[in-house]
Amino acid sequence: MSKQSTPKPRVPRANSKQAIETARLARLESYAQTLFDELNRSVFSDGLKGAQLLWSKTLQVTAGRASFRRHQDGRTETKIELAIKVLDCEERVRHTLAHEMCHLASWVISGRPTENHGSIFKGWGQRVEARRKDIKISTTHNYEITYKFNWKCDRCEMHYGRHSKSIKPEDRCGRCKEGRLMPQWEQRTRKPRLASTETTGEYLPSRYSRPGAYTFQIHLCVRLLEPRKCPGLQAAHSTMARGGKGRMTLTAYLPATTRTI
Repeated sequence: MSKQSTPKPRVPRANSKQAIETARLARLESYAQTLFDELNRSVFSDGLKGAQLLWSKTLQVTAGRASFRRHQDGRTETKIELAIKVLDCEERVRHTLAHEMCHLASWVISGRPTENHGSIFKGWGQRVEARRKDIKISTTHNYEITYKFNWKCDRCEMHYGRHSKSIKPEDRCGRCKEGRLMPQWEQRTRKPRLASTETTGEYLPSRYSRPGAYTFQIHLCVRLLEPRKCPGLQAAHSTMARGGKGRMTLTAYLPATTRTI
């Protein structure tokens, strides 16, 4: 019995967009983890050692989010989520991660789970800024988010950005209520289909194996959708059958004037 070989995972090319994006994300993840360990040791005295550091694809506008949960048995669960689509450089990761760590310190170390951006939070922020001169703790961010898809209103020129093609062609501008939203990326035009295929099959007696054996015969029918664009090409019918011993037969009915499209 032959062993089935497991398919190897596809590895993107080194210069492809997927490979570049994967390498960028891996670099930011490593930087964030190193910074977290450093601040936790030098500023928070390892008080946030059990916190999880996660990267989220669902955060669209918020740069980061910290959460704290206390279970009935006394266990605590803490985690920090960083937005992949917002934090695209080390500077943004540095400021956002330090901000969220100050939230966790207020809840876990200071024991104030209802603290938001009050005096306790600002006190932890001052400790971080004193330790790292390249970090500034603020209560909000004004990061300009880079969107993959952008639209512009053809009347008031209002811009809209999305990470997917969620805006439909029939949608109207939310500001002027009248303008159409025009895509700002290059759109590919698909070639029109010239023919459609229809496949049917049936079991027929096989002449390649023992008496009483059957083979499955496939019938392929090609219909032209726009005959004017295909001069000399007519509808085609082909039959393909696999015999009992692995033989393959192909019968095609094409006119002599057939041209390749």
